[in-house]
Amino acid sequence: MCGRYVFWNDEPDDELQRIVYDLSEQYPTWTAGENGEIAPTQQAPVLTGPLTVRLFTWGYPAYRGGKVLINARCETAAYKPTFQQSLYRRRCLIVSTGYFEWSAAKTRYLFRKPKGGALYLAGLYENLSPHEGRFVILTTQATGRAGQIHSRMPLLVDEVNRQNWLENTAFAMRYLDAAKTAPEPQLTIESY
Repeated sequence: MCGRYVFWNDEPDDELQRIVYDLSEQYPTWTAGENGEIAPTQQAPVLTGPLTVRLFTWGYPAYRGGKVLINARCETAAYKPTFQQSLYRRRCLIVSTGYFEWSAAKTRYLFRKPKGGALYLAGLYENLSPHEGRFVILTTQATGRAGQIHSRMPLLVDEVNRQNWLENTAFAMRYLDAAKTAPEPQLTIESY
């Protein structure tokens, strides 16, 4: 389960810097949370198209008040009424530079690319109104070293698959199915 991630806007990554620039043009007062951490119910950048960055709030409203749904399992999203329409019509990429998982011993670990840069998490979104969008992160079974820390992890989307994830529903369904047997992503893991 992904319950917190980071968006560090000073990473040496050209695509990330383009996103940071677009964000500053559209939302000049927005900043990531303390130390760049993004927590549920905070606003964060998402891509809803290859060149379309938007600021949405993390978490779908729960049916039983107060709480929000922050993650959706990729194995069941197509069958859950809460996520089904979003999966078929409103997929997004959550822009991050790393994500956190906690071990059973409550140690927090940061997962990120070995050389830094943008890490894209598969997501779904809803437009609650013309001015309020919400998103959830799709999670999958953790493998390798990540699986030794936590049983779930965000579904990552690499560069060659980003546009298809956003625009091609048949591809997205195959991508979710392939997540079950995907190799371990090459990420650094450090206690934080």
